[in-house]
Amino acid sequence: MVCRARRLAILCGALGAFLGCSDSPTPTRPSVVASPPPSGLVAGTIVSVPSGEDGRPIAAAKVTVAGRAYLSDASGQLTLADPAAWGTLVDLVSPGFLDRQTLVRRDGGTRFVLWPLLPGMGFDEDYTAQLVYTFGTRDAPPRGSSPLRRMRPRTTQAFVLVTPEIWADEGMRAAHESGVALITAANGGRIVYGVGTARPTSGVVFEAKVDSAEPFCADRFLAFTQVSVAGNDIVGGRIVYCQPEAAKTETVTHELGHTFGLHHSLEWRELMAGVSQRGRAHDFGPRETLAMSLFFERRAGNRFPDNDRDIPASGRDTITIVCPESPGLL
Repeated sequence: MVCRARRLAILCGALGAFLGCSDSPTPTRPSVVASPPPSGLVAGTIVSVPSGEDGRPIAAAKVTVAGRAYLSDASGQLTLADPAAWGTLVDLVSPGFLDRQTLVRRDGGTRFVLWPLLPGMGFDEDYTAQLVYTFGTRDAPPRGSSPLRRMRPRTTQAFVLVTPEIWADEGMRAAHESGVALITAANGGRIVYGVGTARPTSGVVFEAKVDSAEPFCADRFLAFTQVSVAGNDIVGGRIVYCQPEAAKTETVTHELGHTFGLHHSLEWRELMAGVSQRGRAHDFGPRETLAMSLFFERRAGNRFPDNDRDIPASGRDTITIVCPESPGLL
């Protein structure tokens, strides 16, 4: 019995790690205690300030965090000297950009993009105020008084659900297929638009039809778009063409611009001009495309000129954007 015990001891000693039969006490591992999440940005955090036009760094931007002023360096960066708690006020000012008022947020990161002003291409305060922040019906609110409305950040698909009548008409179908391709390209493919007669199982859906009996059509409107919003997020809606011919022209792509969150342009030649007339573009231009790309850098509810500090909670609503036949009806 003694020999047998000895042989077992030798065997366990040689194969202890493999067999797990060592009689040595197993060392205990120190318990790992997760560090509590920080209450904000710590001192030494590097903040970057790029342009929303092309991502280039903005030098000498004045950035005020919790009352302390900084200037960004040549690389568009600055280093916080003091910690900044969540909810701390941040002001950013730089020539050639809209003044931005925002907050230090958990989901906001340390990159503060500025909205460019490009007088050479007419991308100025008035243009931005009209195209982005004036969203409403025939009795539109004062220019710049509406919040920015956009689809939720995680939205990647939008779908135009057309009636069988539209799909069966060669001209209407072609205009819608072209329109969804153009708006997808204009927004850089971040939100892919589709079109068809079968309702999809995911994505934001906009129903489209031709119906001259709609109440707004009685006011000699060419077409109108109604967007459904939850808070300030666009969650669906519908497009109504008051005339069959409107569903065969650039008006289709124009109405899709409204589903994205654009209002009307001040320039009659641009696609998003409020009135369809000879010479209006059939595709989104550089200014409209730039505005669309900047939507992805802003929170829904952002206020003109560029303030997302206080976005009040709101329920569901339907907003109508009408497109008249003549300038006199705007």
